[in-house]
Amino acid sequence: MHIEHIFLKDFRNFEQLSLETSRQGAFFVGDNGAGKTNILESIYFASIFRSFRERQIRNLIKDRCEAFFIRIQGDFGDNRQIEIGIDRHFERNIKLDEVFVSKITEIVSVLKVIFLGPNDVNLLTGSPEKRRQQFDIFLSSNKEYIENLIKYQSVLKERNAYLKRKSIDRNLEDVQSEMLVDLAVPIWETRMSLIEDLRKPLTELAASLLSEDLDIEIRHKIGLQSELCNMENIREAYAESLKKSFEYDLNQGFTQYGPHRDDYEFLIGKKPLSIYGSQGQIRCVVTSLKIAFASIQDRKPILLLDEIFAELDYDRQNLLIEIVRDRYQCFFCSANLIPQLKIYPLFKVDKGEVSKID
Repeated sequence: MHIEHIFLKDFRNFEQLSLETSRQGAFFVGDNGAGKTNILESIYFASIFRSFRERQIRNLIKDRCEAFFIRIQGDFGDNRQIEIGIDRHFERNIKLDEVFVSKITEIVSVLKVIFLGPNDVNLLTGSPEKRRQQFDIFLSSNKEYIENLIKYQSVLKERNAYLKRKSIDRNLEDVQSEMLVDLAVPIWETRMSLIEDLRKPLTELAASLLSEDLDIEIRHKIGLQSELCNMENIREAYAESLKKSFEYDLNQGFTQYGPHRDDYEFLIGKKPLSIYGSQGQIRCVVTSLKIAFASIQDRKPILLLDEIFAELDYDRQNLLIEIVRDRYQCFFCSANLIPQLKIYPLFKVDKGEVSKID
């Protein structure tokens, strides 16, 4: 999988950009605010229809413009071109290989990308919601998983609305609980399978980047009562959790158990990495996690690496470059010219203009 051409119109600070890219990727260098990260953001948006730093899509539209347009061309397996146009009223025009697409899920992860950025440490030090969100992004190319997750969230919203009304309808409660259980089980199974697949490459990559064996471990903590957390019979365990917690849920007005309460725990020497790990160790483990995920994909994703070298010493910078080069198409961004990245096509970004440096 690789990108061959990027075209942007009225996206962020780009009035218009037409950029040919090599199979190797590119290294964008420029001052803060020049627009280099905006290029990565456009690729990311074409992949999963969201920004890695902005909740409001209208804010991606260039000032005093009515809409933005993104066209990404390349080899995406069965597809060659993605086009997305969105205006300030969220009217959207989406095409896949010049064919109109009505559902966003039809284009999500057609172009597979992994983003590594300066705020990645928040994945370990931040809230469980951030970790769930990241792992759901990892699984976004699994259409069955995404469909189950969307349905689960819809039923959960209905159940919470019912709980807030404080009116008890046992038949409705039984139906909603059964629906939650039916949807939760495949969600948990998919999440647990991903964790198992990640264990070995994560451990190996972390050991390589950290240059030492520190017994790095990842655990999936499912959102059930601990005494009922029976992975061999998870369906009955969740049904029992919902039954036992109903009075509490009714009093609180929300559902306290289920996949929406899952967490992912990272350990170093059997202790929480977020507490006992250094900033550098946390950075290396998160970077290892994302590259580990890339390594287990059938089709190698494209890596978007934004200012990730600041907390890595020279040796670890070299190790990371050695790990990703020749395996993935990589797009790097940095405010500083990093000598080791001169092996990639180099581009200067300045106030929304991009020029190649030979």
